Amino acid sequence: MKGTEQFKQTIKAYLDERAKADELFAKSYAKENKTIRLTDV
Repeated sequence: MKGTEQFKQTIKAYLDERAKADELFAKSYAKENKTIRLTDV
């Protein structure tokens, strides 16, 4: 696994956990047009 893939997975895991704990963040994180794109992880 490349370092960039590991980085993406680490960031996605953090954001997923943050979304579980923060309702307001979860609403923004669920939007399709967000600037952070981690769908290919």
